[in-house]
Amino acid sequence: MQSTRFALLTFVTSSTLLPMAAAQEPCATVIHEPGAPIPPPLIVPEGVIVAGPGETLYIPMYLHVCRTSAGLYGIDEVALAEAVDQANLALSQLGIQVCPVGEIDYIDDDRFCPLTIPFMTTVLRQTNDVPGVMNVYFTLTYLYCGVSSFTFSLIQGIVMSNVCVGPGDPSTFAHEIGHYFDLFHTHETNYGKECVSGVNCSYAGDLICDTPADPQLTGQTVDLMCNYTGNTPGPCPGDPPYAPDTDNYMSYSRPLCRDRFTPLQAQRARFIATTLRAGLLRTTCPRSCTGDLNFDDVVDVADLGLLIASYGHATGSLDFNAAADIDRDGVVDQADLGILLAALGRPCK
Repeated sequence: MQSTRFALLTFVTSSTLLPMAAAQEPCATVIHEPGAPIPPPLIVPEGVIVAGPGETLYIPMYLHVCRTSAGLYGIDEVALAEAVDQANLALSQLGIQVCPVGEIDYIDDDRFCPLTIPFMTTVLRQTNDVPGVMNVYFTLTYLYCGVSSFTFSLIQGIVMSNVCVGPGDPSTFAHEIGHYFDLFHTHETNYGKECVSGVNCSYAGDLICDTPADPQLTGQTVDLMCNYTGNTPGPCPGDPPYAPDTDNYMSYSRPLCRDRFTPLQAQRARFIATTLRAGLLRTTCPRSCTGDLNFDDVVDVADLGLLIASYGHATGSLDFNAAADIDRDGVVDQADLGILLAALGRPCK
C-alpha cells in the first residue's frame, strides 16, 4: 500500500497542476459561519441503532457542472463519473452511497467559472438547486478544493474544484460528503481542543472518540510515506506529543494518504443520514425516468407541483429547478409541462 502511495504521490508532484493547486485551501467548510452563533454540539446517543446490519443508505445527488459563458473549462463526464465512483468507494465504509440523478445541469456563467470570488460560492449554491437531493457543483477554482454544508449550515450544497478529483486526489470529494453528514475535521477546535489523552474526546475536537487528537495536518507534517513527522505537544496538561491518524478522510493529510473512516465516524454519519437528512434517503438508487422530478420512481402530482413552482423561470434564477427543465433548454415552460403530463401516472422502469 505504501509503495503504491509513493508512486502516486511522485506522479502528482511532477504534474503541471500542482503549482497552481498548492495555494488552495484543502477545505473551506467551517462550523462557525460569520454572523451565525456556534451551533451546540450534537452528541450521537451511545448504542444507537442507525440501520440494519449491512444496510446501505442511498442518497440522490444532482450534479451541476459550471463552465464559462462560452461553454469552456467544465469537468468532462468521464472525470465526473470517476469522481463519483471514488467517493462511493470511500463512502462504502460508512454504509452510504450517493446516486447521481437526472441529467447533468450545465451552468454556463462567467461568475462561477472560473470561480475567483469567495462570496460567489454562496451564490452558486443557490443557483439551479434541486429540492430533496444533495446538490453538488463542480467548477474551476483555486480558492479551495471543496466546500460543503452541515445540517445546520445556512446555505446547503457542495462545491468541488475540478482540479481536486481524479488520480491525484481521490479523497477530497468523500471528505466534503462526510461534512454533509456532520463529520467534522479531525483537527476541529470550535468545541475545544481535544487532549491527546482522549479524556475529553466526546465533547471536544470532532466529538468522536476513535479519531485521535489532530494538530491540523499539512503536507509539511506528513511525508510521502504517509508518516506524521511533527512533534507538536498536546494541548492539555501532561499530554504527550500528538500522534494523529494520517489516513483519515476528515483530516488535512495528503489526499493520497486519506483512505479510512472510523467505526464511530460511520455511526455518526448514519445517525445524521437517518435523522436530520432522512428526507433524502432512498431504499435504492432512483431510476431517474423522464418527469420524475423528486426521484421517487413514479411520475405523479408531486412532480407536477415541483414543475409548477419553477414554471416560467430560467437557468440562473433563484426559483429555477434544474430537474424541472426536462427538455434542457434553460427555461421551465409549456414544453416541459407537456412532457411531464404525457408521463403522468407512470412508474419508472
